[in-house]
This record gives sequence, structure tokens and C-alpha cells, in this order.
Amino acid sequence: MTGLGVAYGDIPIDTTGLGTATSAAGKSAFLVLGFEYQQAFGNRLAIWGNFAGGGRVGSSDQSALVEGVSVSTEFQVGVLVQTWRSRRVLVSGSFDIGRSVILEVTPAEFARSLIRNMGAVDQARKDLFDSRDPLTSRMGARIAVAPATWVGLSAMGEAGVVGLSNESREFSWATGVSASFDLLPSTGVPVGFATTYKNDQLSTFGEGSRRTSTVEVAIAFTGRDEFDIGLEGVWTEVPGLDQAKFDVLMARTRIRYFF
Repeated sequence: MTGLGVAYGDIPIDTTGLGTATSAAGKSAFLVLGFEYQQAFGNRLAIWGNFAGGGRVGSSDQSALVEGVSVSTEFQVGVLVQTWRSRRVLVSGSFDIGRSVILEVTPAEFARSLIRNMGAVDQARKDLFDSRDPLTSRMGARIAVAPATWVGLSAMGEAGVVGLSNESREFSWATGVSASFDLLPSTGVPVGFATTYKNDQLSTFGEGSRRTSTVEVAIAFTGRDEFDIGLEGVWTEVPGLDQAKFDVLMARTRIRYFF
């Protein structure tokens, strides 16, 4: 999977360290690369893993100051276990665990640190760089329904814990629904369409929650059982630094091969 995109939104600017002084619109550009593999063991068990990496850089003066530059990598492994199946319905349980490494360079934090620490340059240099390596584990359930040979519907729900570098813990949960339509069975045209909505939330007890919402639309070639290639458009609303919220638009290409 390869994706290119842009994030835009209002960025709070606080150079005093005492609270947001003003805000301005800003943009960030980013690139994402990913690889995923899944292996089935019989009809009831599948194990999968994926690796993704990406980078983001502020592409306007405001976002370059506040958001800076970040590089991240993520590795996940998971298990899917079929729990019930009929002719048109499949229910499965899921468990996955993942580790992310996020490195950030934030000029605005350097300036705030200088002010907070009365010009202490050594401390400001340390605050210029930030790194996190959260460990996430989730378990949940998924259901897939095929009302007809050309229609597929699915839903999922997961919950788990995110462990952060400072030994704090956050509760994490996600829900999602999707629908797909394949023109090949009814018209002979090897084209499929899909749409997905997903909601992710992180919550620290006593401190509220942060929500990420994602909408995806896709078109893909479906003429071969063992291979498909498609284009996807993604919109995501994500929380940024300093309580900022960003709208993220991304176009990506996804290739799948079934061995």
C-alpha cells in the first residue's frame, strides 16, 4: 500500500507556554508506505502481520512551526478465529498487538521551553525532539454478511489498552462498518466499489477522550480471484498537537495477491 496526502486545519500557536495565544490555518504533507501478509491455517484460523512507515512535514509556515517534522513506523500482528459460519454469514473473533515508534521535531516546543526555563538552551534542545513508542493490544469481534453474490457487508468492534512510554495507560476502542459491491457477477464488468466508516477513540480516565473518524471509498479491479489492484480515497479527522484538529485527505494505491 502506498499513499500520499495532505492534512489541513486550524493550528493553535502558543509561544508563551501559558496558553494558546492565537491560531492560524496550516497544512502538512505526508507519505505512507505499508505491507501486509495474512496466512490461513485450515478454515478457522488466520494469522496476519503488517508493517507501515510514514513521514509528515509542515508545508506552511504555521504548520512547520507548530507541527514540525515527524517520522513513524508501525508493526502489528493479529489472529482471526472463525466462531460461526452459515451460507451467507461469517462471525469471527480477533486479537492483535502492535508497536509504533514516533519521532518528532517541533520548533514551537523549542521556543516554549526557552521561555519556561529562562533561556536554558540545553533543556530546550531536549524538548525540540520527542519520541514515543506506544504498545497497543486489542480484542474484538467481526461479522461479514453476503446478501447476494455481488454485495458484501461487514461490521467490527474492538477494545483494548495503549501503553505509553511514560508508563501511563489509555483505554482504546474502535468500531467500523463497510459495504462492497462487485459488478462482475451481474454485468461481467470486473470492477468493484467499497466504502468504509471507522471510529477510533482513546480515553484516559478523568481526562476525557480523543476521537479519530475515517471515511474511505475505493474502486478496484476484480477480474482475477488471486489478484486485485485498486485506488482508495481517505478522509480522516485526527487530533493534532496542542489540541489542534486536522482534516486529512489521502489518495493511496493498494495491491493484493492471494497465494
